[in-house]
Amino acid sequence: MKTICCICIITLLFLFFPSNISHSVLILIPNTYFYYLRAQASASTPVPDELASDSKSTWIDENVPELIGKTIAVVTMECHIPELPEYLKEALTRGGLGIFSGDLAEGLNDIGIFAFGVVPLYGKRMRQRIKWEYGIPQQDIYYPDGFTDEVLESLVKQGILESVVNDEGEEPDIIVEAWDELDPRRPDRNKLYPVKFFKINRAGTPFYLAFCKDVLDVLYTGESKIHRITHEIVFSQALAKLIDWFIDNGYKADGKNRLRQVDILHVNEDHLADAAAIIRANPRYRETAIVYTNHTVVEAGLEEAKTVPGSPDKSFLPVSLERAYDEVMFDHLPVDQGAVKAQKRYFVHGDKIAFSKGILGICDVCNAVSADHAKITKDLFREVYSKPIVPVLNGSGKFWVMDEILELQREGKIFDPNSLDNRKLLWKLHNIGKDRAFNIIEERIRETLQRAVRLDRRRPTVWLARRFVEYKNIYPMLKDITHVICANRGEKVQTRWGEFEGLGMQVVVSGIAPKFSQEEWWVSEFVKWMDRPDLMGRFFYVPDCDTKILKAQAIGNDLCANVPLKEQEACGTSGGRAGRNGGVNTYTGTGESEYLEEVNEKTGEGSGFALGPITIDSNSTGYTPEPEKRTWRELYLTRSCGDSPKEFLEVLTKATRMYYAFTDSEGTDNEDTRWLRVMVNSLNDTNEKATADAMAERYAKDVYPLSIERRMEDLGQNSIIAPLNHAKEAFKALESSA
Repeated sequence: MKTICCICIITLLFLFFPSNISHSVLILIPNTYFYYLRAQASASTPVPDELASDSKSTWIDENVPELIGKTIAVVTMECHIPELPEYLKEALTRGGLGIFSGDLAEGLNDIGIFAFGVVPLYGKRMRQRIKWEYGIPQQDIYYPDGFTDEVLESLVKQGILESVVNDEGEEPDIIVEAWDELDPRRPDRNKLYPVKFFKINRAGTPFYLAFCKDVLDVLYTGESKIHRITHEIVFSQALAKLIDWFIDNGYKADGKNRLRQVDILHVNEDHLADAAAIIRANPRYRETAIVYTNHTVVEAGLEEAKTVPGSPDKSFLPVSLERAYDEVMFDHLPVDQGAVKAQKRYFVHGDKIAFSKGILGICDVCNAVSADHAKITKDLFREVYSKPIVPVLNGSGKFWVMDEILELQREGKIFDPNSLDNRKLLWKLHNIGKDRAFNIIEERIRETLQRAVRLDRRRPTVWLARRFVEYKNIYPMLKDITHVICANRGEKVQTRWGEFEGLGMQVVVSGIAPKFSQEEWWVSEFVKWMDRPDLMGRFFYVPDCDTKILKAQAIGNDLCANVPLKEQEACGTSGGRAGRNGGVNTYTGTGESEYLEEVNEKTGEGSGFALGPITIDSNSTGYTPEPEKRTWRELYLTRSCGDSPKEFLEVLTKATRMYYAFTDSEGTDNEDTRWLRVMVNSLNDTNEKATADAMAERYAKDVYPLSIERRMEDLGQNSIIAPLNHAKEAFKALESSA
């Protein structure tokens, strides 16, 4: 019937319209109808293995049908996989990128996208302990012995990991070539590294874990640039060969369909720019679109490798620029060497290989993880990237939500801020989460600092659990106001801004500083603060920060504080994790400002407390922009954030007034439930825009189709995206009228 209608329309065009118009439409209709039929087949025709999918309709089916049957490979150097045993889970996760990758996998599966992920399986987990030297607490980073092949076999037997085999029971035989780290200058000394892959299900999306005990030992090894780059070379080659094996063997990489092609390679951060380069240089993947998600604009977080031949300095590559580029760009792999040479102009800048600039030169779409971050990224790379940076707000997955709230949401429960019963129900659940979180904190401090502490369940508590790096700005923001935050309500306390009243709060801080960084001094100070008479029993530093502590923050905070320096935070997803449990955030405009509304203290409307931009005051007493000329102690004692700590104190004052208006220090609840309304608003606003599913939907609408369209344009082919959309509507109209 559809074909007959199409023929009739073409005949009418020739009878009633000029020849030039009818000729154009004649060309358009068969092509458009072809793509329409292809989309229809993907959506409804049961094609064995090729486009097999669950029978139930998904979000993709209804909203972005052009992605039906497309396969996306998500590649990342870290990934939070809760399904792994704790040791391995923490070995694969260091910060926001790992959490993002794990939550994206959940979201992609939930909305119906066919995807799989690839990540290294590191053998050692970074740990932090506090050692006392000459009466001063010092951070000590160490890496316990990793696991053996026998341990991996045990995990397979237990069903935690799955071996990767084809229909004949054969595993991929993946051996990659890279330089000898002890003598990298000589190509004839290159070594062969075997890489074994294991499979695990991350919330419905298969993830493939690359195990190479000779190289992939510690996530983001920072003590040697040559070792770090070798990580990236070996893993990039291995994941490319794994994808080849998937296609050659018709393997169901996404768990559903036999892989014929990777339609989109989604590369996270510039660590894997070389993986994108090898895919782009391989003619087999000429139609594969490449998406690059930038997660940081802090220069220290951008991957660069400076070459200084023969240098003993471990922060440089001790080889020539040509040797480094040839090795990174896989001169010994079956790729188009012409493409490799053409990519050099993107990667090589002076005596450095700049991975971030390199991947910007070859990707089809670059996106950032919030609207503000997109603007900053555009400004940073304006000279090397002319296309718009697509903003895609991060979201948080179900792992971070307490079970009781998740269960209610699965049952269809919607918390109504106008319902007193709903407000009190969330308050009850919050206190359950708070108690669990405090138990975790008390146990961790007892284990690591050998001291017994007890957090007051009735006091409002502000949490700052995050990485200890300069731009997070935790110590400079707290040093002049923590004594006010922790003082009893009504107590008069002096500050450099004059007299304030105590807020009656508790403060929980947790984080690990990079080894040999100036932020190690933060750790020493925070441990000492626990013994200050004005802070004892009110301020708590929690060592060895990991995802267990981050989840405690998510379910147990009254206020989650994000206080980074201006234009240096990409998104601030800790706020989203807190909001999904009804926690309330202070935020500086990055990420959270896209879904939170400023609180009105009088009415309780709104869902968060905004802070103005935070900057370091270069006119601070004794401040110098050359920290290497000062001790870390001098640097941070004299460093000032201007009046931002005062503004933060005023925000906390508003929050505690609302909190204590409902429940007093004795735990007696009153009728003023403005604070509870803010909690419900925070929960609802976060669940609307900052979940893993909402994040995946944004990638599906704003990034993935655009990447395919741009790839087709670069190849000189007609885009299939726009015709699909227009054709679907046009032929729906035809069918309804037939």
